[in-house]
Formats: sequence, structure tokens, C-alpha cells
Amino acid sequence: MSLALLPSLIALLAGCSPKATDSGADSAADTDTDTDDDTDTDTDSDTDTDTNADSNADTAPNVFDYEGAADLTATTWTGSESIVVYDVTSMAETCRVTNPSTGAPGTESCPECTFLFDLSWGTGSLSGDGCATTGMSAADHDGESWVYGFAPTHAYSYGGYDYTQSNVLGYYYSGYMYFWADATVNADSTHIDYRSMSLAPGYYGY
Repeated sequence: MSLALLPSLIALLAGCSPKATDSGADSAADTDTDTDDDTDTDTDSDTDTDTNADSNADTAPNVFDYEGAADLTATTWTGSESIVVYDVTSMAETCRVTNPSTGAPGTESCPECTFLFDLSWGTGSLSGDGCATTGMSAADHDGESWVYGFAPTHAYSYGGYDYTQSNVLGYYYSGYMYFWADATVNADSTHIDYRSMSLAPGYYGY
């Protein structure tokens, strides 16, 4: 998965370095005034015009959220998941990429989970007036695969203290379930809504 789609890969704000004057170290074909070899006017070495290190054409940091919902049976998951982008200043939603998700029961280990599904992402769609500044595209997460599990209670220890989380959704990676989203499951366990526990500021894909 890129990022992306999920909170283990939290993006951090990328720093910007001051503009340098051309020292003559860049190529003859490079007519800008910085010291790298690309032909844009920023100070990094990729070919987009922002100042972070990825190659997406994002022009400002944003805030990212993840949210989804699914209808459930004992053997099926039918839902969708969205990456939602907010303007870092106004917190207005500017872009959203949504992928349908389908799955069948998973076989991975999660003693705390009351259900576990192996999921596949379908063809994504893009909406919002600010998508051009984020570098997002509708196909960014097409075909991705994830294992999601829901736990009514998740107990863990950190820094010598014991903690308990209630009604959380996790994803399975390298033998461990990482709980990352607050979730609500209806009384007969036929529907789930979920949203990431925290917002992640940064550049998309960084």
C-alpha cells in the first residue's frame, strides 16, 4: 500500500530549504538559478515544482484522513474506503479518492477480533476542486489488498502503562494487527463505519 491508504505510513511535513544561487554545478541545459540538475526552479532534485522530495505535483501541505464503511455478512465485506484531503489552514475538504472494497473472511491470527476480512480495492474515483494541488489520481490505490479486523476491545502496553481501546479497526501486517481506526458496528454486525483516529499532515505520497 502506498501511503497511503493506511495510517502506518503517516506522512510528515516536508521542510523547505532556501533558494540558492547557481554555482555552476548544474548542467548546461539547466537554465534555472538553483544548484541541482533538473530544469525546474525549486531546490530539490525531482522534476515537479514543489519543494518536497517526492515527484508528485503537490504545491502545499495538506491534512489527510481515512474513512470507510461496509456491509457485512458472515462471509462477505462490501464497502468503500476514502482518503480525504483537507486544506491545512481552513480544514475544508479539497479532494477525495474513493475505492470500493470487497472481501472474504481472513485466516490471519487476531485473538481480539470478532471478524477479519481479506480485502481487495477496486477502481477508484476522484472528487473535489483541490485535487490538482495534491498529486492524487483516481487510480492511486486500484488493486491494493489489505486484511482488516475489528476488535470490540484492544488492550496494549506502552511506556510502562497499560491501555485499552474500544471498537477499533486494524490492519494486519508482518504478523501483527495495527489498530488505526475508530469503528462503529451495528447491533447485528451487518454494517461497519470507521475513521482514522488521527489526522496526518503532509504531502501526498511523501
